[in-house]
Amino acid sequence: MFSVFADEDAHVLTIRDKEENEFIRQQLEPFRNLVQFVWLGMFKDENDNQTKWFDGTNVQYNNWKYGRMSVDKPFMAGLNTYGVWFYIINKLYFQDLKQKMIVACKVEKDDKKQYNTSVVDFQQYGSLSYQVLPQKLTWFKALEECGRRGGHLASIHDLQHDAHINLITKTDGLNCGLDCPAKMDFFSTFQTGTPKQKHAASGYEWSDGTALKYKPNIFELSSSPGPSEASCVYVTTEGKWVRSSCQTVTEGAICYTTNITTASQRAKLQTAPASNRCPQKDGGSLWVQHEEHCYAFDTSFYNYSVYNMEQAKSFCDNLDAEVLTVKTKEENDFVSKHLADDPLVTSKAWLGISVNSEGKPLSWIDTSALEYSNWKTGALSSVSGQKQCAVLNAAAGGTWELVQCNTISRVVCQTKARKSSPAALVILIILLVLLLLAAAFIVYKKKRAHFSTTVRYKRTYDQTDSTSIVTDPE
Repeated sequence: MFSVFADEDAHVLTIRDKEENEFIRQQLEPFRNLVQFVWLGMFKDENDNQTKWFDGTNVQYNNWKYGRMSVDKPFMAGLNTYGVWFYIINKLYFQDLKQKMIVACKVEKDDKKQYNTSVVDFQQYGSLSYQVLPQKLTWFKALEECGRRGGHLASIHDLQHDAHINLITKTDGLNCGLDCPAKMDFFSTFQTGTPKQKHAASGYEWSDGTALKYKPNIFELSSSPGPSEASCVYVTTEGKWVRSSCQTVTEGAICYTTNITTASQRAKLQTAPASNRCPQKDGGSLWVQHEEHCYAFDTSFYNYSVYNMEQAKSFCDNLDAEVLTVKTKEENDFVSKHLADDPLVTSKAWLGISVNSEGKPLSWIDTSALEYSNWKTGALSSVSGQKQCAVLNAAAGGTWELVQCNTISRVVCQTKARKSSPAALVILIILLVLLLLAAAFIVYKKKRAHFSTTVRYKRTYDQTDSTSIVTDPE
């Protein structure tokens, strides 16, 4: 049916950006009593799994009614009188849809080179490898999916890096989350101050544990969370960073993986060697032993998420453990290093400290005395009227702070390492004795020659020896 095009350069309608989409909508308006759609000339290329226009270029900008399109069979697509895109895959309805469509031809004289690119062309950036997750997800789900792939949500640290992420989001064509859920990994445990319509990124931190130095403006939506509610940021196809609830569902996420750790990127920490003195599961252990305690740092314990203090206690109770307690400087350094090396959303982790109504720390929740402490300067002098709880901030050198108990932080559960089994000790002693005996035998075999001689003694024998001193009687 497309042979009617008089110009050999003409193709069924392609739409490159929001402005062109609006232009087409306006042109369709006079025909609204006759037709409901204008045909969008696109198909799914099985060779590279890309959605393409009939002119061979990739579909980048889109305005699908129900988000990211996912098809593996022939389909028909159209733009309605409101500028929204629809598609159907049931062939039984193809003919009916054609009756409600108008065909628009387009002659494009501009260079199409930029439309031949896909997100695959922007996967590499220095030592980073990016991957777009083409699925609907919340920020926390994006964090989990990136973690399962051995990486982190994308974080941005300079203008050039920002421009590269924008290329990915623009080429992909759908809003996603940052450190993106598909476009940025921004997370706030507590948004300080009163939100403005347009403000710098104060009160936020990257979930991969890198420092927040590059601070573009973050835009507010009318549905943005309140000032005391945890919030996340996503990036639009226009490159804007937008503050939203962490439960907002976006059309994808951008993850990164790397083998190199620097100030602006983090290699995923390898699983620590399991200790048989820590809790076991399916023949293995995800706990890390230090001295006489075991620590659950692994993010899979906590569903790749963070919680308020009451939820943290409940989580640890279910593991037959307690919220983190720190009794020495060495233990504080150990915990801080693990939190920094294997970040999860925030660098702050709950401490199991009992705090009274006046904000004064009393003791550890196991009732032991609070002998060692590492409070941040001024942490105990400015306490609000709300119930306070303690956190360890790995990003601030492992110092301790007081925060509201209903805010959310990372959880680290802790339990005592099991004592060595007597049976195992007996077996170890037996093995050592056997080894010592074997070694002694080998030494004896080697040294025996030093205690022997080549001289041999033999009894002499001659004829007189055969003469008896007793004579036979006659």
